[in-house]
Amino acid sequence: MALAVQTYDTVDKHIRELDTELNQFEIEHAAGLTDPRHEKRGRRRDLQSESERLEDMPVDPNEPTYCLCHQVSYGEMIACDNESCSTEWFHFACVNLTEHPKSKWYCPRCTALMTGL
Repeated sequence: MALAVQTYDTVDKHIRELDTELNQFEIEHAAGLTDPRHEKRGRRRDLQSESERLEDMPVDPNEPTYCLCHQVSYGEMIACDNESCSTEWFHFACVNLTEHPKSKWYCPRCTALMTGL
């Protein structure tokens, strides 16, 4: 049982890292700030195939999803301080946080809307 839990935690960690990387790429791409490293054909294909694999994972249809990754709630999460944010809750890893900010926090989409990007 301990080995199964350890394996699950390791896979979950890598999935969160990939989600974070993919979300950052999507945000940069939408804002026109794409990193040239991500323009490499193989890299983009790797991210796309990982995204497709994540979409194939079974999710309880009654379980609400959150965040940029559209996953269920897990781990540390933070709420966007924009009251009209359509997503509202985000996983720390997906928005590159390691601790709660000391002031108001806005998700990448709301930040882009507020700054006009």
